[in-house]
Amino acid sequence: MSKKLFSLLTVAFLAVVLVMQCLFTVHQTQKAIILQLGKPVGEARGPGLHFKLPFIQNVLYFDSRILNYDARTAEALTKDKKVIILDNYARWRITDPLIFY
Repeated sequence: MSKKLFSLLTVAFLAVVLVMQCLFTVHQTQKAIILQLGKPVGEARGPGLHFKLPFIQNVLYFDSRILNYDARTAEALTKDKKVIILDNYARWRITDPLIFY
């Protein structure tokens, strides 16, 4: 009886591991794309619970919020030899993860 119980627990454990490899969640601040052997498959996935093929497909997550880029300030000389301080920044968002990838 213990061999049957052990084999049943082993099969149940393997089934749970397989199901967990098939499911993935996308947070509400993210978008995801599925890669199958390194190439994108389908369209971008929004927030929620999604399915994928285990061990063949991978998931890449991208932030869908507004992102900031702030460069360090730099000094430059103008044509008339005056020093100016250059500072720049950008605010951007990934609208289509497939094109961004």
